[in-house]
Amino acid sequence: MYRLEIVKKNLKISREITNCVRKVIHRDLAARNVLLTDSNVVKICDFGLARHLYQNPDYIASGKGRFPVKWMAPESIFDKVYTTQTDIWSFGVLLWEIFSLGGSPYPGLQMDENFYSKLKEGYRMSPPEIAPPEIGDIMYDCWNDAPKERPPFSELEIKLGDLLAASTRLEYVEMNNPYEDMTAELEAQQQEHLKETALLLPANSLSKASRSRRHHLPKRRPLPRTPTNHQVCQTFIRPHWSDRVSQFV
Repeated sequence: MYRLEIVKKNLKISREITNCVRKVIHRDLAARNVLLTDSNVVKICDFGLARHLYQNPDYIASGKGRFPVKWMAPESIFDKVYTTQTDIWSFGVLLWEIFSLGGSPYPGLQMDENFYSKLKEGYRMSPPEIAPPEIGDIMYDCWNDAPKERPPFSELEIKLGDLLAASTRLEYVEMNNPYEDMTAELEAQQQEHLKETALLLPANSLSKASRSRRHHLPKRRPLPRTPTNHQVCQTFIRPHWSDRVSQFV
């Protein structure tokens, strides 16, 4: 139950993030730049590297500086290109952070030439243990080598919303499971009690008791015989008018 609550909360946060970054190229979409209010409303911060989507749909960086390489798409690292699709790659890494409960991406790997080589060869992180399989699929979709094959944020919002609804239904099912188990346990105890009671009774006690009850029952009276046609006529046919006259003579 505790794990389901965490997954449900993470799904809600992840879905709200997709709605916050649709109209900008953030370039630094990571857990450190996601804030939660007291009412769990998601807010994205640190837009220092951001560019407005309608002004620069494909932003090419120039100059030297420090960049968040672990969250960057390959085309951003090697070609210095930033698009909505590169933010979607970063969102996949952000999902990994959320479902690893704050872990650092690419655990065990140093940010050196070996890391860049492995990234070019197609290396991808494994989903965290707590992440449902559907979340792992979304991560790998976000990390597609072809930028145009990565799902847009609108599609990600729908997928995460569906998973959130499914987790809510599952939560109600799990809440009902203890009561079902309790009912099954009580029924098993009742059956066991009935078996023990039957073993304690003598084998012929039930038949003797039933014979005793039949002995004390009152005897049934026989049903009356069916009247003959003659008897029916004598009972229901009116007397002849001559019989009536003879009564007054």
